[in-house]
Amino acid sequence: MRVGGNQRSAPAPTLDSRVGILPIHRTAVSLIDRLGDQAVFVSRRRPDGLLKVITVLTSATDDIKSSYGVEMMREDELDEIMAETSRHGLPPVEVDLAYCREVVDQARLLNTEVRRRPPVDFEIWRCLLDDPPASPPRQMDLWQDDERDLSASIAETARLLTTPEFRQWYFDPQMVWPYIDEWYSGSIDQQNGETGQRVLDQLVEVAAADLFDNSHRILLSQRLSRQEYLLDRLGKDASSLLALAAAQGLDPHRGIPLGVHPFVRAMVLSSFFNAGLRPPQPRLFPEDWS
Repeated sequence: MRVGGNQRSAPAPTLDSRVGILPIHRTAVSLIDRLGDQAVFVSRRRPDGLLKVITVLTSATDDIKSSYGVEMMREDELDEIMAETSRHGLPPVEVDLAYCREVVDQARLLNTEVRRRPPVDFEIWRCLLDDPPASPPRQMDLWQDDERDLSASIAETARLLTTPEFRQWYFDPQMVWPYIDEWYSGSIDQQNGETGQRVLDQLVEVAAADLFDNSHRILLSQRLSRQEYLLDRLGKDASSLLALAAAQGLDPHRGIPLGVHPFVRAMVLSSFFNAGLRPPQPRLFPEDWS
């Protein structure tokens, strides 16, 4: 995901325009992409009617990836930036400033853990996120509290991969190429008909176990839980429910085996197809034909 790339960073805010007197114009975050990246948008209204804007690209695994600050921006320019994220299937979700800070704080904590400073632009423009003085980073709730038992809905969670918000949730091709190579090392008979489907099912189960260790399982569960909240904010009730069910199914304490989790299997299978695997074709003749 890339945000704010067409805007040039402006000089640091001047002392006579402290954000404490600038009202909030808009606060939003994007949906989470397949890599765990999420964009944060905060804009404040200047006295002259223009906007002072910060965009921050955060990652669930790589802290604050980039940040851009703009001293003067028109509303239509900000609308175009947000429209661009929507065109990539990651529409902005209107949230409050506290939620934006929580997302950024979580990334800042990762910066601290790996002893890497955030981007310079972020240090300059973070005052748009925090009323001075800036607050220390705070751990956000990675799982939404929900006591509903959604185990009956887990079977439907593979449908999420057909929605725009999850259509690109697949592994990078290099991660699944060993399984693609194994598939194509088989005979034509092993790649088609009922036999081909059985072989592919077994390959998906093996890949699911290989690609998801316990830490990745927890990370994906947390990511789905956060996505559920954002989908609910967008009014996508069906997808929101399935995302929460998928997250519960991955929960290490009440989840199900990865090899039979429908969302995980669908994610692995879509990764295979994205990397070039051709699905099994029906046979022209029955397997026992002679």
